[in-house]
Amino acid sequence: MTGYVYEHGWDEERVRLRGLELALDAGTREHLLRLGVQPGIRCLEIGAGGGAIACWLAEQVAPDGIVVATDLETDFLELRAAEYPTLQVLRHDLTADDLPGDFDLIHARYVVEWLPNKLLALRRMVAALRPGGVLLDEEPDWVTIFETPESSALRHVMIAAMRYLEATCPIDTRHGDRVRPGARRLHPGDRRHARSCGGAVA
Repeated sequence: MTGYVYEHGWDEERVRLRGLELALDAGTREHLLRLGVQPGIRCLEIGAGGGAIACWLAEQVAPDGIVVATDLETDFLELRAAEYPTLQVLRHDLTADDLPGDFDLIHARYVVEWLPNKLLALRRMVAALRPGGVLLDEEPDWVTIFETPESSALRHVMIAAMRYLEATCPIDTRHGDRVRPGARRLHPGDRRHARSCGGAVA
């Protein structure tokens, strides 16, 4: 994977990830529960970062389920994995390698937007689902920021930041609005599901 601007070795990287967890985890947990997280199922958490959702999933699927948590760098995950018998950690690059398969539920958040080949990433995730399984891909969509009043200082700051990122790495700042039709182009008629879930795909 190339183009990701946040260095894993940065002293404040765990702090940054914790900030995302505080802001986003409640909504993610609500989506996952609605989509059928329960004891005994097999889950895959892609780009698990600091591991908050992976650890929460590990608690939900216990005692007989399994959660496989992947990332390019897994040391944050490995620090927590020993506490959760149902959690397995896998170092994995979604841009380079296929995923293990037969999962009931797969979750990714703020991952695919950074990848140079977003359709390939979605294809690999869908292929890792068992028939009837569900993919929840949460990706940001900055349209509401862009559509704030012209005079808004926040609008100008965010547009400048997003345009800079788009010029320097593969991020698509409107990927959240594009991920659903992309997922629906994969495996047409398959029993694996891609359904609308707010600003995400489920």
